[in-house]
Amino acid sequence: MDFIDQLQAIARRIEKQNVNISTDEETKKEYVIPFIQALGYDVCDRKEVLPNFVGDAGSTKGEKVDYAIFIDDKPTILFECTSSDCELNEAHAARLRRCFHAASAQVGVLTNGKSYHFYSDLDKPYIMDAEPFMKLNPRNFDERSISELRKLSKCSLRSDQIFTAANQINSIRAIKNILVEQSLAPSKECIRFLARQVRLGILTEHMGDRFALIIKEAFRQFVEDSHAGHRFEKQSHDDLLITDEEFEGFFVVDVT
Repeated sequence: MDFIDQLQAIARRIEKQNVNISTDEETKKEYVIPFIQALGYDVCDRKEVLPNFVGDAGSTKGEKVDYAIFIDDKPTILFECTSSDCELNEAHAARLRRCFHAASAQVGVLTNGKSYHFYSDLDKPYIMDAEPFMKLNPRNFDERSISELRKLSKCSLRSDQIFTAANQINSIRAIKNILVEQSLAPSKECIRFLARQVRLGILTEHMGDRFALIIKEAFRQFVEDSHAGHRFEKQSHDDLLITDEEFEGFFVVDVT
């Protein structure tokens, strides 16, 4: 089976066995191991995937996580697992964070088999970030999620590329969030920037509010035209009508 087929098989397994899986060991066996295999790593090769990995460094001794994936003979990707009936939280991430530091890992994965939170050290070297750079749900994969996950697969990944891949995914997510926020409620900075791009001159406060409606509609049409599948609240046609006098107001120049 190819990559997508394996992910779909995991999703079907979760749906079928959801009520029967309740322990950490069952979760690892039924969900997590197939997920690691889907990424192309050999779970039978202890030099590549080591269960019950213990990280020791300095004052940090005996910190253990469920799996360590070795790349170029280094523990590079760590998996900390909990039972599928538990929601992932900071308490679960604490052990992963300590072992991440002890092992000088590059990616930490916290999972309950249904959700996967991917962490790196984008903020400070060898210190696992407080927030994941990516969250994935095997039952809700889309083309973009698959593309991002491929970057961590054995066939695509080298240890010297992990920081770049994680940083790229994190930056794209942040930019997308900003775009969504601006599409729903354009900031003054966004309004002024776009007004300059379309050469509307200096806006009065009233016309800035009117231009914000146009920006929201432009975002909506852009998403609709690009078939991105996102839904934004559509402004009524009447709300967007601008009189000749109002349009002239866009070009008012502040001479004070």
